[in-house]
Amino acid sequence: MEPQDASTVILLRQGKELLEVFLLRKSRSLEFAAGAYVFPGGKVDEEDQNPRWFSLFSHLTREAMEERMTDILPKSPLGFHVAALRELLEESGLLLSERPCPPDVIQEIRTQLHEGKCFLPLIESFQLKLSPEKLTYYAHWLTPTLFPVRYNTCFFMSELPEGFNLTPDLHETSEGLWMSPQIALKKNEEGALPLMPPTVITLAELSHFDSVKKAIQWGDKRQKILRQPWVDENGVLQIPPS
Repeated sequence: MEPQDASTVILLRQGKELLEVFLLRKSRSLEFAAGAYVFPGGKVDEEDQNPRWFSLFSHLTREAMEERMTDILPKSPLGFHVAALRELLEESGLLLSERPCPPDVIQEIRTQLHEGKCFLPLIESFQLKLSPEKLTYYAHWLTPTLFPVRYNTCFFMSELPEGFNLTPDLHETSEGLWMSPQIALKKNEEGALPLMPPTVITLAELSHFDSVKKAIQWGDKRQKILRQPWVDENGVLQIPPS
């Protein structure tokens, strides 16, 4: 099956001693990653590729997007950025915008998205400027060929704005939680926190950092290559090194 383009956002905040990541538990009724704890994210929609989006961004240009995501070219980076912004809003309630957005406006946009309305005209109608520059491109993963549902996924990082409280949507997800990468990995080993392989790898990489700033700086500078796990002759899933 041809993989679908998708985006996911590793949302970080500074804990008392360690950085923490935001994880959502996917509904058990979903076709992909049912019951697993994941980062907010989802598919790229056709509307996400509309060039009109560039007039609704506070800073990031087409050229800057292409420069930071050379590994996905000739695909357009625009759709991946917009999908990341939209899914972050839908699943966590966070809108990365030029200016703080009133909670009632965020809720109205979120409600209309859940009703099937398109993201672009909603942002235009509320005269908002989005801030894709607050997303740091982190990694590029492709689901193995043996899976019935496959995604070509770009991972981004972002820091939670100070004083903002996330609210999981409870549509495609059942709960949201903050946890250090170290604790998440430990719970996963104990069987208490189901995680997909890319999530495990990402948490292991982030466990080397004690601050959000250092993690994002490293994520911005690391080499980006397509990572596609495969199953060997013994039926064991193999993960390519970063």
